[in-house]
Amino acid sequence: MTVLPSALPPVVQRPSGLLWACAMAALLLSPAHAGGRKADDAPAATTAASASTAPDDEVKGIETVEYNPDDPEIKQAVKAARATLDKFFKSTGTSNALATNVAVKVEVREGKVREYLWVTPFEVQGKGYSGTLNDIPHKVKRVSTGQQVQFNRADIVDWAYTDLHERRLKGNYTTCVMLRRGPESDRAMMKASYGLDCDRLDP
Repeated sequence: MTVLPSALPPVVQRPSGLLWACAMAALLLSPAHAGGRKADDAPAATTAASASTAPDDEVKGIETVEYNPDDPEIKQAVKAARATLDKFFKSTGTSNALATNVAVKVEVREGKVREYLWVTPFEVQGKGYSGTLNDIPHKVKRVSTGQQVQFNRADIVDWAYTDLHERRLKGNYTTCVMLRRGPESDRAMMKASYGLDCDRLDP
């Protein structure tokens, strides 16, 4: 993945545990954040997430959630997400105005360190893609929130979008791994708030 100079201001977001991470994965999926597309086979998504105004002392000591690429369940989730990429691109093409908030999670490498981060919006660029990092890196230091990055299909490990017709969030295979490890109340909240049903993830 290639890092590009960014003209965008950094987006400030605050960690608040598993539910915050899952809500981040939902990418503020509301009609107010709906985005457009740039190409049929690589849709663009929402604007970057809104900034938090919480003071620093309100977030000290709060546990953040990270995805371990070597976790067997995460590996299986990545495999499932990649197996449905073609359906994802087809379902979120420019001809489908009911698919909004389209995003992909990509693997970012820095030496031997790997981290999975959300990118949205994004578009086709040459044989790959270019988009805005809409996540908070914890391990890799060469990228930051709001930065422009280039990546290839092989870098994509997950995807997500809102289906306005079905009124639910689709994708988020890796997010659902974390949700299944948490309390049922967390899954119920994500389903009620974002329409994320971890039993129905396919495009």
